[in-house]
Amino acid sequence: MELGLKNKKTLITGASRGIGYACASQFAASGADIIMVSQDTGRLNAAQDRITQQTGTPPITYCADLTDEAARRQLFDAHSDIDILVNNAGAIQGGSLFDMSLDDWRASWELKVFGYIHLCQLYGQMMKTRKRGTIVNIIGMAGRAFRADYICGSTGNAALIAFTQSLGAELQQDQVRIFGINPSATETDRVKTLYQKRALSKYGDAEKWQDMLDTSRLPFGRLKQADEVAKLAAMCCSEGVGYLSGTVIDMDGGGQYMLGITALILGKIAKMQETIMLQIIVGGVTGCLFMDVWQRIFYALSGNPPSAWNMVGRWLYQLVTKAKLIHADIDDAPAYSHELALGWVFHYVVGCGYAVIYLHLIQSGLLTASIVDGFIFGVASVVVPWFMFLPFMGKGMLARNTPTPIKICVLALLTHIVFGIGIAVGIQLVS
Repeated sequence: MELGLKNKKTLITGASRGIGYACASQFAASGADIIMVSQDTGRLNAAQDRITQQTGTPPITYCADLTDEAARRQLFDAHSDIDILVNNAGAIQGGSLFDMSLDDWRASWELKVFGYIHLCQLYGQMMKTRKRGTIVNIIGMAGRAFRADYICGSTGNAALIAFTQSLGAELQQDQVRIFGINPSATETDRVKTLYQKRALSKYGDAEKWQDMLDTSRLPFGRLKQADEVAKLAAMCCSEGVGYLSGTVIDMDGGGQYMLGITALILGKIAKMQETIMLQIIVGGVTGCLFMDVWQRIFYALSGNPPSAWNMVGRWLYQLVTKAKLIHADIDDAPAYSHELALGWVFHYVVGCGYAVIYLHLIQSGLLTASIVDGFIFGVASVVVPWFMFLPFMGKGMLARNTPTPIKICVLALLTHIVFGIGIAVGIQLVS
């Protein structure tokens, strides 16, 4: 498809990197005479060199801080005779309403919101008088999918969407077109750097940044490429789609529908359930491993034998087959061929049960997954063997039917302290 952009004077703001650079590269490749605007001289010169190598013709560059109203007027004075304006400069600060001061709001909107509006005012008036011209506003999906943690950006983008659509109703009277593009998450240097930092923090390797992406929540399982936005912008500036105006195109791969509020909530619940299940398993298993290793170390040092899980298996077998909960002495009950294996399985299943209780206390705000709170949980959890398992197996509450009740209770306490700390460590590992 011939775009008809040859020799079209095209001014692109924020053109030194990301979507702005991709637009500059695409329009230049389509034969347009481009003017690249950026506030960073070094990056702007490097971008100019790359496009010169690509096309053989050096583009015009203009360095300016477009947060300044006077600088925007100077840009217009220097390059007023253009055919296409691509507004792209500006990144709005993230944060909730209560994280940002009014000065933060003003500073964030000065470039992207007021910058877009002012340049549309300057160049739009010139285009109206001349009876031709096209304006492209690169806005962003936050103006459709509102986010409380990006409230300044969502509000600013929503304003630019309304502005673009409103201005389109007027400009068409003078044969001038205006449209917007709302890109969703795009693989730019800025986004890549953000994920590289996260990968470095989590994996110790910035090159694993793609592992930080939740591709199940990305349309087509990937981030959008900047040149895909640029190609859409160039195509829509073509004379072949001259009836396109006063609209804003959502370029999100259908993500706003795939991740509607219901799907988003369900996705978060599923992710939460997956994390909780992992915390339960890892927490319970780690607690049991801490207990088992500690008991064997203590046995080697003191001669006190570890827990007799074969007796626990025997008690469980009697409970299941004969519905017998309490024994006079489990040692006198008939042995069962697989009682040791059954006891060990029961040990780890119960460990995961303790992890469920621990997580519930964390979610209730009563505990955290810290060593100290693991210690506290271990102390509290010892009431189960003291007042349940020991009596069930014929040892009496607090082991009073044994020759050494104090010793048994103290050892149970120490064992459960180690067990509680192990659960806390396990939960921390997957938090």
